[in-house]
Amino acid sequence: MDLRIERASLRFREPLRTAFGTLAERELLLVHAEGGVGEAAPLEPYDGVSLDAVEAALRAAAGEPTPEAALARLDDGPPQARAALDMALWDARGRREGRPVAELLGEA
Repeated sequence: MDLRIERASLRFREPLRTAFGTLAERELLLVHAEGGVGEAAPLEPYDGVSLDAVEAALRAAAGEPTPEAALARLDDGPPQARAALDMALWDARGRREGRPVAELLGEA
């Protein structure tokens, strides 16, 4: 399947203080699949999942022949990886149909 992964880093306008530390930026993955875009932003100090683990799972799924097979391969991986691909596929469908994803999700 057509899957591209891009690392990005977003700086906060002001640092954000949390219970586990102060964040000045967030690293994330942009997932481009089938013409849509999703994102994965694990926060290892909070959820124990590293950006590297999510990227590795997505790269493994990229070798699958279909989106369905790629999603199935991610079933046992980090949930952030599956969610990012799922978002990208919904975005792709919305773009193809010229409809907002929220409208697609509201279908029966």
